[in-house]
Amino acid sequence: MSKTLIGINVLESVNSHVYANHIKFFTNLKIASPEDQFVLFTPYRMAIDSMRNAAAKIAIEHKCDYLMFIDDDVIIKPETYSVLKAANKDCIMALTYIRGYPFAPMFFKAFNQITDGDGTVREFLTTYDDYKDHVGDDGIVDCAAVGFSCVLIKTELIKAVAPPWFITGQNHTEDVYFCNKARYTLEPAPTICCHTKIPTMHIMMPDGVTDYNVEKLRELYAPEKPLGLSRDERIQETLRMLSE
Repeated sequence: MSKTLIGINVLESVNSHVYANHIKFFTNLKIASPEDQFVLFTPYRMAIDSMRNAAAKIAIEHKCDYLMFIDDDVIIKPETYSVLKAANKDCIMALTYIRGYPFAPMFFKAFNQITDGDGTVREFLTTYDDYKDHVGDDGIVDCAAVGFSCVLIKTELIKAVAPPWFITGQNHTEDVYFCNKARYTLEPAPTICCHTKIPTMHIMMPDGVTDYNVEKLRELYAPEKPLGLSRDERIQETLRMLSE
């Protein structure tokens, strides 16, 4: 039996598809994991790093074994929790893509390690575009950092890292900050991974049309072949068919 705090940061409103999906997820959760206990944390309109820090603190106070984050703009599979838990990693995310072109994976690898004069090792991170070349048979790929749109973290890892655990900066997000802090300060380094066999769907914002993007939208939505008839002609043709 384990105890997990699930944190969802609801900024103001939730997409109806996400809402329905999360209901299905929680309904399945207790059926699939009847022995496990769950604590739900859904604060209203908190900065994302403040919300994650508050969730981590509550998870420790409630003696939770895991902290799970699910963002309010992701659709997840009903079995996501059990699959991530079974992987037995310190920090593991479900496969998620950044919701903007070129839709890069929301997990990262390190490159260009440099050592400062005082011996400090610094790394630069890049999106893991070639991750398919490094995935194991279990579908898991080791990462330098992962996004927390849908992630399961062992509370022992959080307790091992000095707070604040999450800070949003000018050049980094709060999730990458936590991953880097854990990797740089803990020995041995924690296992930070992405499970590619349990993908999410990252909901994009609805399109809006205005003068600065109307031409781009026309290019994007233009049919490959001409429609043949104008809108008025199609309406007249439909009316004719209905009258026959």
